[in-house]
Amino acid sequence: MHEHASYRGAYVWSYLPDLSVTWGETEAKRTMCWVQPPGTPSVGHCLLDAYHATGDETFLRAAERTGLALVRAQLPVGGWNHLHDFADEASLREWYDTVGAHGRRLEEFQHHHGNAAFDDAGTSTAAQGSSGCTWSAGTRCSRRPCTASSTSC
Repeated sequence: MHEHASYRGAYVWSYLPDLSVTWGETEAKRTMCWVQPPGTPSVGHCLLDAYHATGDETFLRAAERTGLALVRAQLPVGGWNHLHDFADEASLREWYDTVGAHGRRLEEFQHHHGNAAFDDAGTSTAAQGSSGCTWSAGTRCSRRPCTASSTSC
């Protein structure tokens, strides 16, 4: 599933079976991911939970790849936008000018500001790093269990 549905380890919300059309909150390019739930961070949580339930390293590798996709999608200011396009900035701007500009009741997609979004749980969920994982380029997930004395988990 991970290698078929994800794009560079990242996810949108919905897919046609042949991946010819994908959606986040609205139609998305195949090169895009959605950060706000139930997008990339939510899938990362599920993959990590599947690893802990089964011990199957396939799920851990997929969760790591998803975490690293979030690292690549993170903005220089530290947060995330609702979505990310792995193609390039020109592709993202073209999406905003076409699909995003015509979204009804989706004002956040009508103009590209390059900003981090702090609504819709996108940044907060991505910052959790898949159920408590700490991600950085070139590292594995270091999951720390939460305890009463934990300052972060």
